[in-house]
Amino acid sequence: MGNAASISGTRIFAENQAVKKSLALVFTLVGAIALAAGVLAIFNPGQLALGQNAWGVAIVGVIFFITGMGLLRSVAE
Repeated sequence: MGNAASISGTRIFAENQAVKKSLALVFTLVGAIALAAGVLAIFNPGQLALGQNAWGVAIVGVIFFITGMGLLRSVAE
């Protein structure tokens, strides 16, 4: 009985790692895109198509990028 629970626990761990890795990739990509758009808008005022504050977009991009990279580092290969 203990062996079945161990196998089930291993499968759940692997699924959690897969979800964590996919979220990390999404956060990293979204962060990189937002960071690039924010930096471009900071140096070219009026170029941000969303009408948002360029500094806000850049800061959110940094936060998402760092979060994604941190998650990628913590995922076991």
